[in-house]
Amino acid sequence: MVYEIVYVSMRISLSKKIFFNFLILSIVPIIIIDTYFYYKSKNALINRTFDQLTTARIEKTARLTDFFNKSIKDILALSQENLECVQGDYNDKNSIENFDNRVKRYISNYKAYNKIIFISKDDSICSFNNKGSLQLPNYKDSIDYKTLLSVIKQIKQINTPVFYDIKNSYTSKNRSVLLIYKKNKYSNKETIVLEISLNAINKIIFESNPYSGLGKTGETYIVGSDYYMRSTSRFADSAIFNLKVETIAAKEAFKNKEGTKQILDYRNIPVLSSYGKVDIKGLNWVVISETDTKEAMIPIYLIRNDILFMSLVLGILLLGLVEILSSKITAPVIRLKQATDRIIQGERAIYIDIKSNDEIGDLIVAFNKMIEQLEEQTVILEQERILRAKSLFDGQEIERQRLSRELHDSIGQSILALKIKFERIRESSEEKRLVIISETEELFLKIMTEIRNISNDLMPAVLTEFGLLMAIKKIIRDFSTSTNIKIDFIENISNIAIEKKIEVHIYRIVQEALSNILKHAFASKIEIKIFMVDGVIELTIRDNGKGLVLNEETQLKGNGISNIKERINLIGGKIKFKSAINKGTSIFCEIPII
Repeated sequence: MVYEIVYVSMRISLSKKIFFNFLILSIVPIIIIDTYFYYKSKNALINRTFDQLTTARIEKTARLTDFFNKSIKDILALSQENLECVQGDYNDKNSIENFDNRVKRYISNYKAYNKIIFISKDDSICSFNNKGSLQLPNYKDSIDYKTLLSVIKQIKQINTPVFYDIKNSYTSKNRSVLLIYKKNKYSNKETIVLEISLNAINKIIFESNPYSGLGKTGETYIVGSDYYMRSTSRFADSAIFNLKVETIAAKEAFKNKEGTKQILDYRNIPVLSSYGKVDIKGLNWVVISETDTKEAMIPIYLIRNDILFMSLVLGILLLGLVEILSSKITAPVIRLKQATDRIIQGERAIYIDIKSNDEIGDLIVAFNKMIEQLEEQTVILEQERILRAKSLFDGQEIERQRLSRELHDSIGQSILALKIKFERIRESSEEKRLVIISETEELFLKIMTEIRNISNDLMPAVLTEFGLLMAIKKIIRDFSTSTNIKIDFIENISNIAIEKKIEVHIYRIVQEALSNILKHAFASKIEIKIFMVDGVIELTIRDNGKGLVLNEETQLKGNGISNIKERINLIGGKIKFKSAINKGTSIFCEIPII
């Protein structure tokens, strides 16, 4: 089974090609510029958001640090007081009131502490709540009391204020940070403990106002070394010691790294995060400021939508403009194509009246000139066609007349003489008949010779039997004998095989040229050269006659030159004439034989 594969190519018009090329060249830069500005704006917005988050984190961290430094000053001030909570009788109201008034100013006016606690050397305890009221130590078996004693034992050798993150082991209602200082100014018996309120820390860190600069989803929070929150979350109730934050930001910050990143937060939501560690002795905390990526990207989404809208509007305008431009460019070309089709269908004198000062205008001018030249060439070709037809018919008529004369004047008269002689035989004597028969034989021989000569004129036997070279030599010999004109013949084609059709045309060209020279040139000398050069026969026929002025009118007169040109065209050759008055005429022919 044979399968035929047919390739079908889809034709795309020039106007469509120009349209799409213009469109691509217009749209691609818009896309590139829009993409560049979109990502440039996006990066700028992200960097600005990171800057805002970092500013918020640093500001919160600074306020937090100031708060803890204030706490250190408070506990140092307390340590300078000559106070021993355990002195006196707890049932003595005057003693309690005196002690209460002396520490009241440290706690009641500044709501930073839940309690001020004094622990004696024998582990007895008294504390003041955040209202400045003395609480009697009647809870030695409580978890809070045991936790305090445990912490004090761990740091009992330290005589400077130290913060202690009690994590989740301290059960006070408002979970706290302890600031502990071993009192040594007046007594070595008591340790002062400030229980710092996480509400006070939250007032510094937590921000729920959406107009604070972090938006509706922005927040700053503290994470402890156990990855649990130490401040309130905007998105979760009771986050302190309950919400674990094991995010990339928290882990990086605990490695003492400070920076910004796009990450997933503790809610597993994409956020922009700024993180860093808090430099407070005794507290291994980090502060993180974050906002949802989606909210941060709202401005860039608006910018993106504006860019898309403007690109769409600009694209539509460009589409119309490109359509107009492509139509304007291709309209002259389409008219050229239509005019060409009409010329192919036979119409003439079709001119395009479009003025354009560019290459298309040049093309239209060239097209109109081509039409003019085609008109001129058509007229010339028509004249040549008529001349060829006339030459053909005239040649045929002349040949018929010549044959008619030959047949009438020679053969006809000879045949008539034969008829008369045959008629005389009937009436003649025996001796006379023999003479008449002898004369009749001679007349038959004459008729045969004349028929042979006519046949040779139509198609020389020497050309058929002996080839081109011998035929030319014979015609030269006969021409010189009958005209007394000297002919020089030079050739190099003795051993070259030439197609019979080409031989006949070359023979007739030489014959026609000699006839023209005899009729018009009045020459006394003729030179004929036939050479083979690179598969081409170069034929030159030159005379020293009176010459002529060569122009279109001259070449259109008579049949000789036209017949020679026609024969050269029939065998695919080239011809050139050269002549001048009183300087003779030369004919140069190139005839390919391959």
